[in-house]
Amino acid sequence: MEFLPGISLAKLIEMEKHLPYPRAIHLLLQVCASLKEAHGRGMIHRDIKPLNIMVCMIGGDYDVVKVIDFGLVKRIKDLVPSESFESLSHSIQDTPAYLPPELLAQPSAANPLTDIYSLGVVAYRMLSGRHLFDSTHEAGLIYDIVHTKPGNLAELRPDLPPALVKIVMQCVDKNPLARPPSMQALIAGLTAALNQPAWSQIDAKEWWDLRDDLL
Repeated sequence: MEFLPGISLAKLIEMEKHLPYPRAIHLLLQVCASLKEAHGRGMIHRDIKPLNIMVCMIGGDYDVVKVIDFGLVKRIKDLVPSESFESLSHSIQDTPAYLPPELLAQPSAANPLTDIYSLGVVAYRMLSGRHLFDSTHEAGLIYDIVHTKPGNLAELRPDLPPALVKIVMQCVDKNPLARPPSMQALIAGLTAALNQPAWSQIDAKEWWDLRDDLL
């Protein structure tokens, strides 16, 4: 296995509570690029969550993202209607919070839009420091995913650009057709939402230099 010097996005969120939005966009765009490549090969990840996103220092560059644990990846053509949520959940740990409502109802419904939903939940967590839903029991969480409207990100982070709030809330829409239609569309939306200087290698290096014990 490749050695990745760095930390999971889950650990980064635990440390920072919520990220400056230029850094969040910088990290999200790299996840989008990875998933865009997978989708272009006819594959979906199905388990996008902070634990499966590594934030690394590689080749002298900081805040390099690696998407890991493609253990649940499937080619779209290989998904079968008989696959059940029970069989899917046996392979997933700490994941229900990031599953879209349509995948809970029918795991064979997985497609690029399900990865977009999961990444939207990750983005919401990165930017707000909170889960999309606060239920602590799986049954309540599943109910919320299917039926409850999530809290508006703008109320939790009024400093965020409206365009960024809009694209994240579109990603977590319960209606798959209301989400960005592709990773390329999500990349375009995130890029357009950045209304201040992008997170730079100087910014990233300063952050990591203060925490060199993490590498």
